[in-house]
Amino acid sequence: MVRETIDVVGARTNNLRDVSVSIPKGLLVAFTGVSGSGKTSLAIDTLHNEAQLRYLEGLSPFVRQYITQRNRPKVDRILGLGATLAVDQRRLNRNPRSTVATITGIDGHLGLLYSRLPGIDADPAAGSGDGHLTTAHFDRATPEGSCGDCHG
Repeated sequence: MVRETIDVVGARTNNLRDVSVSIPKGLLVAFTGVSGSGKTSLAIDTLHNEAQLRYLEGLSPFVRQYITQRNRPKVDRILGLGATLAVDQRRLNRNPRSTVATITGIDGHLGLLYSRLPGIDADPAAGSGDGHLTTAHFDRATPEGSCGDCHG
């Protein structure tokens, strides 16, 4: 059975006090609250840390010996947690054209992936001539990947 939520039960990481929460999957979810209310403790120190630990458990002992060991977050259980990607706001590039994809560096990988998918064609007037998507269509620094009106 595929879970449609990430369920956290009894989180006590840092300043969290036995927090239980159900987070929907497939939606944009924001953690809000005053400073010190536990947003980072829940999102980064509990959920992201646990996801990284679960990923590392799948690696061979030989590989794990070269990775800095992390402590498990203080939580009774987490159900439905998959892979995570954390974007630290302190490291954000303040470029107004930045996106989650450019900040995380995944934009090039996504462009390559989409350019290899069959049945996805670009508008021939937009650049490649043959209607097939190329990696240039996903690079805003190229004419194919930028808006013809605003060049953004």
